[in-house]
Amino acid sequence: PDVVVTPRSPAGDLLAACRRILIVLGPGIGVGDEIMCFPLPRWLRRMAPGAEVVTLSAYPGLWDRVADVARNRTYACYSDVVTALRNDRLEAADLVVLVDFEDPALHPLMLPEPGVRLYLEISIGARSAVLVDCERRWLHRLLLPGPYDVNYYQALWGIADWLGSTPRPGDRAGLLERNGVEPPADELRILVCPFTSKHEPSEAYWSQLLSSAVPRRAGGATRIVLDPGPNAFTRRFAQALARSTEARCPHPVRCEVLGKGEPGPVPLQRVFAAMEGAHAVICVDSFAAHAAPLFGCVTLVVGWTGLENWRVPGGPSFYFDGSAAVEA
Repeated sequence: PDVVVTPRSPAGDLLAACRRILIVLGPGIGVGDEIMCFPLPRWLRRMAPGAEVVTLSAYPGLWDRVADVARNRTYACYSDVVTALRNDRLEAADLVVLVDFEDPALHPLMLPEPGVRLYLEISIGARSAVLVDCERRWLHRLLLPGPYDVNYYQALWGIADWLGSTPRPGDRAGLLERNGVEPPADELRILVCPFTSKHEPSEAYWSQLLSSAVPRRAGGATRIVLDPGPNAFTRRFAQALARSTEARCPHPVRCEVLGKGEPGPVPLQRVFAAMEGAHAVICVDSFAAHAAPLFGCVTLVVGWTGLENWRVPGGPSFYFDGSAAVEA
């Protein structure tokens, strides 16, 4: 009863005094969804230039290269998330941010938390945001009109603009720190990521697609590097796809599986390093579709109807209809 609720933007100086910002990526968010949020620390630091940004994610290594992030931590269970949100650590944050895909709707529970001064809640799927000033008892709420017609990248841009960050066209450039790896000049290197949680890949389809997509080169070699995916099944698929693609291709091409012979899944940082050393990425609508453009790779995405809101709104990205025949 003592809280004023308004759709108005918060005052421009509300976040200016923040010195520590904690961004918690919720348990209902995917790797690609988190990659869409990579500009968020930059936008927040634009309003709080002296702030240190710390991220808490379920995916080890995902935020290691992101500029404007001072420290990144990972969590293994829900209790870690609850502890972080309550903000009762010694190095308590001035602003606690929770980002999830569905609407968390935790702001009523955050208002009485003694350790929370400012709380920002962002729902990517609902295209909504709530900023709670727990000391002044003001709640600023944004719900973008027509949420199901708004691309998720555009929605995040709109949320940042509503907060007062004034996003800029070049904000995605230079988001990831580079390790000095450059694509080789004497070879065309293509990284292939055929896995998504939405569809099971077909070896016949992908081997036909890759063997017909690789251009004949007058000089130099062509190498296809395959992401082995998250488990033993996807690794076996990648190994079989490497063999069948080499057999189908009408001209010499070398196919290899990333991390071949190594135990366990390949960490995200290893996949990112492969992107940094590739000229192009061929993938489905997955985390690679969001990450590869940040490394400057020409990104060729095999997508499906209904996934338009996940499309990267900038180049060099090209989308193809996954239901069409390979020849098309």
